[in-house]
Amino acid sequence: MTPRLKIHAFIDEAGQRSNSPVSSDHFTMSAVAWTAEWDAHARALLRT
Repeated sequence: MTPRLKIHAFIDEAGQRSNSPVSSDHFTMSAVAWTAEWDAHARALLRT
């Protein structure tokens, strides 16, 4: 049986989803996924 590939992910969102006069005009969501062998490099990039 082949071992499962371990995937890490970082998910972030900005803005507001509400619709009111004081809410922001935008909402965005982004995600990055990487394999375990790239974990140290990916975490270093996230710290910058």
